[in-house]
Amino acid sequence: MSDKVSFRIFIGDGQWKLNRDEEFVCVFESREAAVNACGSYREEIVKHGGEATIVVDEADGSTTSV
Repeated sequence: MSDKVSFRIFIGDGQWKLNRDEEFVCVFESREAAVNACGSYREEIVKHGGEATIVVDEADGSTTSV
């Protein structure tokens, strides 16, 4: 497992999409569902000694770190 993992959530084609380290992972129906999934992934990564960041490219064009 990588020591550092970067998640990015963004909207595309009306759906929230998730990338992990710039690789497409999956699609979610809502921002909340994507953030919750990333939170679970982050917990597992941290539990095994790694670090994870979650960045959300918001629908209004702003960026949020979660």
